[in-house]
Amino acid sequence: MKTTLIPVLTSILCLHPPAEAAPLTPGRTLGIDFGNAAGVTPHWRTILTKQGATRNQSALTDTTGTPIDAVQFEWRFAAENVYNNDDSEDRSEMPGLPAFPASALGDWMGVNIQKGHEGITLRFSKLDDTLTYSLTLGGANAINNNNADTVWTINGSTSSETDASDATKAFVTFTSLRTQGDGSLVIRAHSNQSFNADGKALKIAVIASLALKVEGPAGPECATLITIGGTSLMLKEGE
Repeated sequence: MKTTLIPVLTSILCLHPPAEAAPLTPGRTLGIDFGNAAGVTPHWRTILTKQGATRNQSALTDTTGTPIDAVQFEWRFAAENVYNNDDSEDRSEMPGLPAFPASALGDWMGVNIQKGHEGITLRFSKLDDTLTYSLTLGGANAINNNNADTVWTINGSTSSETDASDATKAFVTFTSLRTQGDGSLVIRAHSNQSFNADGKALKIAVIASLALKVEGPAGPECATLITIGGTSLMLKEGE
């Protein structure tokens, strides 16, 4: 009897399980990109917000694509007019901007806001109270006619101002931030004026992107360092 051997081609499919969620530990960074007109930024959460809406995002990842366990992000744009623009500037056009991906810098969201009224509210929750954090945020637009001076307040006390028309002042970095003791960091933005000098145009509070990075264990006392461009200011808690 003659035996015939028939070659058999076997395909082996290797399935890589998704990365497991891990706590937001020192050295990890979470990125948020407001607007998608400049393209979606890989491993950054893209935010597109409707007027007056509050949204919640869980299942976040860090900027390497690794899922973050538990941490949540909420936001609210509370003004009458919400903008989603694609005319922000990248680092080549406005040197001095942070080393964020171009797509995270190339568009922004903003709101018309009267002086003293809430414009933008951002909230991180379920953070580790035993750690400190750094936060860089802002937005740049060279042709906004000095119409987007935004005042940022962290946890109701530490505050600083950004100017979207000046790359050296368009983003601010807060370091040594601590939670409010309940796992939360609350960031609020408003304009410091109601109108331009000509009395016609409303001021706009704007944000293009933010990055939250874990620094390390919190000590018994903590001061916040605010950096805009090359200028730094140290503030103790409660100031």
